[in-house]
Amino acid sequence: MTAGLCTLELAVGREEGCPGYRCPFWDSADGAACVLGRIDDTLLAAPALARHLLELRTALVGVRRAYEEDAARRPLSAPTEPCP
Repeated sequence: MTAGLCTLELAVGREEGCPGYRCPFWDSADGAACVLGRIDDTLLAAPALARHLLELRTALVGVRRAYEEDAARRPLSAPTEPCP
C-alpha cells in the first residue's frame, strides 16, 4: 500500500486517499488495515480486477448505507409490559 492512498484507485490510474474504516475491505480486528494490502502488487498489475473490486466496494457501501438508514427509521420497540 502506498501510504495513505487506496491501492484499488491507484491500479485504475487515480490517486485517492484510503477510506480506512469506512471501506468494506478494512479489517479493524487485524491491526486496522486493508485486507487487500497483501495483494497490492497483484492489484497494481491487474486494473480490471481492481475495477471489479471498486464496483463491489461501491455496492457494499450502498448496502451498508441502506441498512443503516432503514435501522434509523425504525421506531424503538415499545416495552411489552408497563414500567412500574
